[in-house]
Amino acid sequence: MMRAVLLLTLLLCPLFAQALSFTDLASRTGSPQTLSGQFRQTKYLTLLDTSIESAGRFSYRRDDEIRWITQTPVADELVMTPQGIDGADNPVAALIGRIFFAVMSADWPVLEQHFTLSGELSEQGWQARLLPLDEEIAPAVERIELSGGDYLRRLELIETGGDRVRIDFSDLQP
Repeated sequence: MMRAVLLLTLLLCPLFAQALSFTDLASRTGSPQTLSGQFRQTKYLTLLDTSIESAGRFSYRRDDEIRWITQTPVADELVMTPQGIDGADNPVAALIGRIFFAVMSADWPVLEQHFTLSGELSEQGWQARLLPLDEEIAPAVERIELSGGDYLRRLELIETGGDRVRIDFSDLQP
C-alpha cells in the first residue's frame, strides 16, 4: 500500500509543480517602479537560544534604493542601494547589502552570479533556495530561502553558524 502511495505521489508531482530556474523566476515575479509594505522580522541567535522580533515598513524604488524602517522594538532606518548598504565600511556587509537589494528587487540575473538555485513553481506561487557560489558569501551564508507570488512574501537567511533571520512581508503596494 505504501509503495502505491509513493508511486502515485511521484507521478502526480509534475502536475502540481515544476523545477525552478532563474529565468522562470524573472518571468513570474514583478519588479515595479516602486513597492512598499510592512515587514515582520525574527532573528534567531543560536548562541543565546533566543529570538528577537522586530517590525516596520519598507519602501523600494527600482534601481535606486530600499528604505528599511524598523519601528519596533527600536526605531531605526537603513538605506540600501544596488551598491550595498549606505555607510557600510566592511566589504562583506556591502556585498550582503547588494544581494539583499537584488532579492528585494527581484534582480535574478545579479543573484545568478552569486548563487545556485533550486525550488519549484506551482499555481499558488514559488519557493526558491539559493546556495552561495561566491567565496565571500559562503563563510557567512549557508543558504537563502525565498517564497512568493508576484512579489516576495518570505525571506529566510540561514547563516553558517546556525543563526537565521526570517522576514515576512505584508500589505504590499506597488
